[in-house]
Amino acid sequence: MPDRPDETDWSEIEGQLEPVDPDGTQLPTSPGLPPSTELEDHPIIKRFGGPSGVVMEFRAGRVQRTVALDALRAWYNGQLAVAEAQVHEAVRVQTAQAKAQSEKFLARIDNDYLTYLGELGLRNIDKRQQMLLQLNDQTSENLKQVMNADWPKSMKDQAVAQIRDMHERFAHKLSKELGELPDGDRHR
Repeated sequence: MPDRPDETDWSEIEGQLEPVDPDGTQLPTSPGLPPSTELEDHPIIKRFGGPSGVVMEFRAGRVQRTVALDALRAWYNGQLAVAEAQVHEAVRVQTAQAKAQSEKFLARIDNDYLTYLGELGLRNIDKRQQMLLQLNDQTSENLKQVMNADWPKSMKDQAVAQIRDMHERFAHKLSKELGELPDGDRHR
């Protein structure tokens, strides 16, 4: 049954679209919150207590750029998984407050990641900050469209995954550029 009177009841179609395990049981399509161990188990994150500790160790010359970059990628991917779960929840409950919280969290982790990469030597931070603002505007528009659309849940889940993919591509491009810098080039 639809939540709002003007919505279409997609339950019959959803039942046909949901992935099914070979034994016939339905597989979940919407992820819950990821296990926190993804962040805590990375050896560098565990050893230095978070991304800022990794950056401090890099600046002190005790950690190579590639090791620090790997740790920051692991941190970012874990944060992005949490953000994706928040976006799924915002789409599910369809409230402006949940949407705003999701957008704010995504913007914060992207900005933090950009800051940490800047500390590892990424250049042109101002230009990249402008690109990040455009990405966040696009995310906001996409999330608004998904929340207002009368789509089956599987299509909404796919749209949320595309939002995450946009952020992953942005982060990957930044870290790839940084990974191509020589280790001796640590500061802007």
